[in-house]
Amino acid sequence: MRSLLIGSFSFFMLVIVTPLVAADLRGQVLQGNGAPAGNVTISLKEGQDSRTATTNGSGFYEFRNITPGTYTLTIKGQNEQVRVSPQGTERNIRLP
Repeated sequence: MRSLLIGSFSFFMLVIVTPLVAADLRGQVLQGNGAPAGNVTISLKEGQDSRTATTNGSGFYEFRNITPGTYTLTIKGQNEQVRVSPQGTERNIRLP
């Protein structure tokens, strides 16, 4: 019985102590002429998970605390595949 309790306790401590991996995706959106594209809505989707962000006046955007993986990034009807690593990913985009 004692070894069962110790084993159960060890398992629960592992679950509690193990952090969930979350990463950030950030970058800058530029217009075709190289000027920052401010106030542009960006969608990020993976399966059923969907998020949106809006670029600031300098064209920068950020998605925080997302699970590493492959996402579809959509900006003004333009789709791009982006792979988010556990260390975080930067993706800059130039609009046509």
